Amino acid sequence: MAAEESFKKVAAREGWDVQDSSRNQNINEHVDVIISQPGSQFNVDVKGLRRRSRWDDEFELEWTWIEYHGVRQNDIGWLFGGKADLFAFEHITYFIIITRENLQMLARTLVKSGSMATKASDAKYRPYSRPGRHDIIAMIETQHIIDNSWAIWEK
Repeated sequence: MAAEESFKKVAAREGWDVQDSSRNQNINEHVDVIISQPGSQFNVDVKGLRRRSRWDDEFELEWTWIEYHGVRQNDIGWLFGGKADLFAFEHITYFIIITRENLQMLARTLVKSGSMATKASDAKYRPYSRPGRHDIIAMIETQHIIDNSWAIWEK
């Protein structure tokens, strides 16, 4: 939630009108915020900073998790199943914003689809599923997202 609040402030400062998504949009469509300007409107899925591991205090900045399938059995996941036009990945001092199409292209190009990782630390460019969960996730280098971004907004 802190990432979403921070993103809303930054988007407003960047000249966008900001609206919260509905509960249904948030849960089922992976849309946190709707930003608009005359002639433009985007559904945004905001991704907060992630720690390197559950037990680590440091944030993972060099690699970014992407989701092919969510934790719920019928949840296709936010990358291919949601309705967000843009993904906003929080960093320490900025947000990296990338279009759905560009992030999907990166995932298709970089992630080796047939080779499942057996532990999270091996999920760099490889799909991984946590034991007992339905999710399928993978990591790609954050620099790829920066290089293909729609915008980078300073906090």
